[in-house]
Amino acid sequence: MKFRISIPQIGLIVVAAIGSVLIAHYEESLPYRWQTYIAPDGTFSIDLPGKPTVKTNEARLESGGAVSLHSVNVSSVGNSAYTCSYVENENVGKNTGRSARISTRRQSS
Repeated sequence: MKFRISIPQIGLIVVAAIGSVLIAHYEESLPYRWQTYIAPDGTFSIDLPGKPTVKTNEARLESGGAVSLHSVNVSSVGNSAYTCSYVENENVGKNTGRSARISTRRQSS
């Protein structure tokens, strides 16, 4: 018994072979799954190519007190790593210190 393979059957075999390779290497062949990190206070968000990990440290200030240092990381994405660092400081945007003295002098002149 002799089997003949037609051109449509050859095409089907090729498509099946390519499909099985893509399925076998699904994670490597598709783009990363981007995930959004939103700051706890809602002030910003950032999209990262993977599940972020958050580390928080305290830093002492010369003037006294401390600030929280936050680092949001996605490590080992191919040959890359992604990091977003931010500082929480209650006094940002407030008129304190030298800038307050300067603005007071300007108002009194």
